[in-house]
Amino acid sequence: MRTGRPTQDPKIKSVRVRLNETMVSQLTEKSRKEDKPVSQIIREFIAKGLAE
Repeated sequence: MRTGRPTQDPKIKSVRVRLNETMVSQLTEKSRKEDKPVSQIIREFIAKGLAE
């Protein structure tokens, strides 16, 4: 049984990473300012890094 919103780009893989308190604070603040989930901010950082 499927749950959640339907999407054309399902996120089926999960990656776990350890961050220090400063990074968590910075991500949380950026998330709040941009009104986006932290996971979306991280995906954008990854996509930008891979495009270089």
